[in-house]
Amino acid sequence: AETIILFGTCGVLDGAIEDCSVIIPDRDLRDEGTSFHYAPASDEIRVNLKYREVFTEILEKLSCRYTIGKTWTTDGIYRETREKAARRRTSGCVCVDMECASMAAMADFRGKELFQFFYAADNLAGESWDIRSLANDANLSEKDKIAGLAMELASKVYTMDDSRC
Repeated sequence: AETIILFGTCGVLDGAIEDCSVIIPDRDLRDEGTSFHYAPASDEIRVNLKYREVFTEILEKLSCRYTIGKTWTTDGIYRETREKAARRRTSGCVCVDMECASMAAMADFRGKELFQFFYAADNLAGESWDIRSLANDANLSEKDKIAGLAMELASKVYTMDDSRC
């Protein structure tokens, strides 16, 4: 694979982000271990530089709700305390995930293109945890649309790559 499109769920740190809406990371706060094996140590890593504009055009054409912002990648879900989530919000993070920083570092290390996006699931912004559509069987009609968005982007990316012509 030369280009990877990856999508999944994330927890929102901004309560204004609607359930199942799309989140496009533009940078990631690295709070996991894997990315440090593939990229020099730093607090953040840039993500989604190449296809962000193409994807937002697709989202706007289809009237999809989306947010662009910094995500927080952690591999310790039981360490997502209220205090830590509040600190991450203060540092500008709009959501929390478990793989974005790792995948971005690995793709860059391997010389591959990566575009990753999320759909908003549980809400960590309030006084108590709100599961919203995190459950596998919740809000399936909206979740089904997410895979279609990935396929739409893949189709655009494929036609943009004129080396296949």
